[in-house]
Amino acid sequence: MKIKNLIIKYGAITLIAVILGIALALQIKTSNVSDYESRDLTELQNNVRSYAEKNAELNDRNKELYNEIERLRNDQLEGNISYQDILAEQEKLSIFAGLTAVQNSGITVTLGMTGQSMITDSYIRFVVNELNALGAQAISINEQRKVATTEIRASSENIIINGVAFPRSEDFIIKAIVPPEQQDSIVLALETLKNALKEQIDSEQQIEMIISTESKVVIPGLNEDSIAYKTNLLNPVEEDE
Repeated sequence: MKIKNLIIKYGAITLIAVILGIALALQIKTSNVSDYESRDLTELQNNVRSYAEKNAELNDRNKELYNEIERLRNDQLEGNISYQDILAEQEKLSIFAGLTAVQNSGITVTLGMTGQSMITDSYIRFVVNELNALGAQAISINEQRKVATTEIRASSENIIINGVAFPRSEDFIIKAIVPPEQQDSIVLALETLKNALKEQIDSEQQIEMIISTESKVVIPGLNEDSIAYKTNLLNPVEEDE
């Protein structure tokens, strides 16, 4: 019985270490500011400060996660931690890494083009980057969870998100969980972005962007078979290295 308990405890610790590795691998990357400049969207340049602050916040959160894991390891060795505590920490880390479905009030953006025009990947990235800068804690694009390793790129007929192809001729639905008290200001910022995008597009190829607030937004977890989920090449750094 004692051996079985040890196996359970050390197995749980190993699981937490794996989840932490995934969380670190999925850190949000700094948006490419030059992408904005190349499209002459000067009114969006003030987002640079927001991106820097968000990255600093994520670095602080990663430090907290490291400290928490060390505390768990020490408590485990001293026998001061329960299996339920480990499961609770696992759930917290899983949410942070984008592996667990989450819900709350938020915003939905439906993005498309008029007529026979096809949407480009850059328009989707503009909206996603803006939501990140405005404090969105979880984002999905056509039910694909957005994480740091999520790719948004276009082929001739499709846009690829997390390795999944979506026709460029169809609408894209972007969902985000945002601070409830900031929803009105976020909608206003997205309306400003919409107007800025329209000014950059030929009048015959107008973008359609419908923004709405929702009392309940469900953001799915990252699919385990997604290319963005893979961490098989990531090995933890040994302390003596």
